[in-house]
This record gives sequence, C-alpha cells and structure tokens, in this order.
Amino acid sequence: MYLLYAPILGRRWLLSLALLLLLGSTGAAQSLGYGPVSLQAPLNLQHPQTRGLVTMWQVVSGLDGGRTWYDLRQRWPLTLVNMTTPGSSGYAGTSRPGGLGEIRFDGSNDYGIATGSSAALAFADTTFTIAGWLKTASLATQQFLLAEQLGTSGQGGWLLRLETTGLLQARILDSTNSNSARRSSASTLAVNTWYHVAVVYATNTTTQAGNTVTLYLNGVLDQGSQTDGANPYTVCGCDAILGIQGDQTSSPFSGALDDVRIYNYGLSAQEVQQVYDLGRRGSPGLLQRFAPGLLVSTTTPTSSDSFFPFFQ
Repeated sequence: MYLLYAPILGRRWLLSLALLLLLGSTGAAQSLGYGPVSLQAPLNLQHPQTRGLVTMWQVVSGLDGGRTWYDLRQRWPLTLVNMTTPGSSGYAGTSRPGGLGEIRFDGSNDYGIATGSSAALAFADTTFTIAGWLKTASLATQQFLLAEQLGTSGQGGWLLRLETTGLLQARILDSTNSNSARRSSASTLAVNTWYHVAVVYATNTTTQAGNTVTLYLNGVLDQGSQTDGANPYTVCGCDAILGIQGDQTSSPFSGALDDVRIYNYGLSAQEVQQVYDLGRRGSPGLLQRFAPGLLVSTTTPTSSDSFFPFFQ
C-alpha cells in the first residue's frame, strides 16, 4: 500500500487541518505518532537521533519492493543482489518489535551493496557507530552482517559478523587483513530471535593503540575482552556491504535485518539505549507520520508523487 498526500476535496479538509494545527500547538501531536509513515520525507531531521546519522536503511511500507533498499538519508540506497522471491528473500513483513518490515537473506548468495560509499564510510582516524536489528535463522556457519572489507584477498576495513558459537564479533582490520582490534559479545544469540546491536569503533591509522571496539546488545554494554593486533587500522577503499563478506561469495547471512544505521561519531551508552528503546516502539518522532485518517491516500503513486523513486 502506498501512502501519500490525499487530494484535498470539499470542506472536510478544513476541519482536519484545524484539528492538526490545534494538536500541534498544544503539544498533543505526539499522540499521532503511530500513523502511516510519510514517503515524501520519512525522517524528521530535527530529531536528536539524526545527529551524525550518515545513512539509515529501514524498511518502510511504500518504499519496498524490487531490488533497492532505500536509504532514508537519501545517500546510498542498497542494491539488493539475488533477492527475487518476496517472502523468503528480499522485502517481507516482520515480527520485529517496532518494525514496519524486514529484509530477508537466504544464507546462500543474497546481499546488499552501497555503491559509492567507500570514501565516506572509510572512517580513518575517527570514531563511528553502526547499529541495527538482526534475527538469524541458523548458526551453522559464520555470517557477515555489515562490513567495509574486501575479504581474504584485500586488506583493511571494519566488520560485524556472527560466529557459529552465537557470539557477535566486531573487528577493525590492519594491512595484513588481521585484526587491529577485535571484540565479541558476552551473550550468545539464539536463532529466530530479534536483537538490537550497536558497535562503536575508534580507528587510528598511525598507532595500534588508538583502535578500540565497544559492543552493545539490546541497548546495554555486552562484551568480552578486546583482543589487539600488532598494526594500526588500514582503510579498505571498498563499498559497505550487508549480508555477506566483501568478496560477495563468503559467509552469507541467513536471517533478517532492519533499521541499519551508521553514525559518524561514537554514540554514548545513553544514546545507544535511546536508539534501541525508540526503535522497538516504532520510532515515533524520528519517522515522520501522518495522523490516522488525515490527508492520507492509498492511490498508486506516479513518478511525481514521491520524493523517492519506485522500483517497477
């Protein structure tokens, strides 16, 4: 179903507009936070959680379908590769708390790639955060979730993956493609269960000591000891990729992802908790929504109806 501004006909719109203005002036507009999401401007860029938000891939009804996972920051839409079967691979409904949908990966050859993101997501000599929701369908093999890393033939970059032990592992990589800094979660993930993960990376291309990894699970710190390598961080020079290793063949993910974000600074523990809490409540205030029954249409859009392109 596509949700767009409805044609304003007759006098009923005056009453709706007056009600909307009244609610906005009294602060009661927050009660309308669970209406359909605006497709013209899904994100409220005045919200605190958009500070430093580089990219955000979340399934939104009306922006789903085809082989594109739209970036709500309008920077790097993910090209979805080998996803052709709705329901088992690609866009689908979801059981995620607060979710509007999910992207499913079949554990064979599915992945998403953010073409053109390599320079912006290299994050040399800085701190950054990745966060998102995941649900794995299997622990039979190692599975890559999000990475800027070419694979065994390339050097450098950063990654987040799921081990066969059920532990999450985040790494910063050096010039030998070994870890400059590595840390695993303390908790073991179960299959068919939704988790929110956030990782704060600090990179340094000069000294190994400047590289650190901090890992959160479901809004709280959840990590074992950090293991350090011998060398500093090396920039990969490759595009970010979801659901598979950077070589696009190894360690495919079997499960579902949603609300994957990248921030250009290190979120505090309090901010991580806030991202988790708001996300499981449907992101009211962050995702801009229409009030139920007000200025909403279910008509099929044309190319001029939405800011975003639609895959046909």
